[in-house]
Amino acid sequence: GRLYQEPMTPFIFLHVPKTAGTTLRAIIERQYAPEEVYTVYDGAEDHHSQEELKALTPEAQKSIKAYCGHVSFGVHRHLDQRPKYVTILRDPIERVISYYHHVMTLIPRWKSHPISLVKFIQGRKDIQVDNLQTRLLSGVDKPFNGCSEDMLWKAIENIETQFHFVGLSEQFDESLQFITEHFGWKSPYYVRENEGIDRPPRDYYSELEMSVVRNHNRLDAILVSYVKKNLHRRIDAADSAYHQRLAQFRAQNEAAKHRLSARAVWS
Repeated sequence: GRLYQEPMTPFIFLHVPKTAGTTLRAIIERQYAPEEVYTVYDGAEDHHSQEELKALTPEAQKSIKAYCGHVSFGVHRHLDQRPKYVTILRDPIERVISYYHHVMTLIPRWKSHPISLVKFIQGRKDIQVDNLQTRLLSGVDKPFNGCSEDMLWKAIENIETQFHFVGLSEQFDESLQFITEHFGWKSPYYVRENEGIDRPPRDYYSELEMSVVRNHNRLDAILVSYVKKNLHRRIDAADSAYHQRLAQFRAQNEAAKHRLSARAVWS
C-alpha cells in the first residue's frame, strides 16, 4: 500500500552530481508552487547559495516544502523544522566516468586540452572523484584521499535515521515510485535527455584506469552496495499493487514524454 501522504515537514533533496538528480529536481519543481521549492547551487544563476540558505529566517522558511541542491548532510541543522532527506546514488565507477566525460566535453578549458582519466583523478585532487557520495551523506569534510571507514558508517547511520528514502539512478523508476508514494505526488513524469552522447562505455578504459577509480571510490562502492541491497529488498517485499502502479507509470510516462520539457542529466 501507500506509505505516507503529504508529510507536514519539508524535505531536503540532497542532489549528488551525475546521479540523475536534475531529473528528480525537475519532477519536484512540478509538484509544488515556485515559492515552495528552494534550490541551492553555489555560483549558479537563478539559484540560492548555501550562505543564503543558512540565513533564511523562520518566517521565510514557513512557505518552503522542498529544499533541493548540491548540499551535504547537516544542512538541516540550519532550518527550524529540521527536515529529513531524500537522495539518489549511482554506481561510483559510472558516476566518476560520467563526471570526467562531462568536464572533458563541456568545460572549454578541458575541451581544448583534455587529459587522461588517471591524470584527471590523481593530478587535480578533486573530491568529486574521491568517495563523493560517502562525503555528502556523512556530512564529514575531509581533504582529497582523506576519507575513512568512520565516514562510511556515519553515512549509513544517517541513511537509517535521517533519510526518508535513498534510491539508485540505475533503478530510477522503482526509486521514483517509492518517493512518489511517500510524498503523495501526482504524475511525476520525466524525460531522459543529455544522456552522455559519445560517452565511451566502461570497458573503453584500461584496467589501470579502472583500478585508480576503484581505489578512490572504495567506500562509495560499499555504500551503494548497501543501498542497492536495501532497495532490492524493498522492491521484493512490495505488494502486487506497487508493481501494478509502477508498470502503469512507465506506460503513462512514455505517452507523456512529448509534452515534457524537463531536463534529465544522466550522462
